[in-house]
Amino acid sequence: MRPLGATRDQEVDVRVIAATVRNLRREVEEGRFREDLYYRLNVLQINVPPLRDRRDDIMLLVEHFIERNNSRLGTKIRDLDQRTRKLLLNHPWPGNVRELANTIERLLLLAGEQRLTGEDLPPDFDVRPTSGGTIALPAEGLSWEELERDLVRQALELAHGNRTQAAKLLRLPYRTFLYRLERLGLKS
Repeated sequence: MRPLGATRDQEVDVRVIAATVRNLRREVEEGRFREDLYYRLNVLQINVPPLRDRRDDIMLLVEHFIERNNSRLGTKIRDLDQRTRKLLLNHPWPGNVRELANTIERLLLLAGEQRLTGEDLPPDFDVRPTSGGTIALPAEGLSWEELERDLVRQALELAHGNRTQAAKLLRLPYRTFLYRLERLGLKS
């Protein structure tokens, strides 16, 4: 390798570790990524699924981030309560491991005791409905489609527009939820 501005080559011993969410093979085929660079980088591929597909890793990562942040921040947190554990396990983690790391750091910074509680979690972590679950029917009646539309709207409102959370509230698979959004004319 010849450093910029140098007149002689220098021997270097490096390894490049690269990460992307894109399919680089497809990017090469569509002319958006250099083929020669692709073949230089593509020695060993390790596909890591998103955190939402690796629920068993969440608590291991939580323990790691608590330990790492305790030494970095000078805190002495050792445990988290059951409700917080449940909220962390059920969160969809759209920001993946980085979101989890930031969430744990936030909890440690705001923690008052030696135990983390969900009180300091961002508001989108607890999207359970607060009502008793009773549906009031208007005197003139209600069509099934109107009821469904109203429930979907309420779920979206409770989830602050987060479709994944809204689908969870309605206990629907995400794709089914998207289908219903479109069928009800609520797709934005």
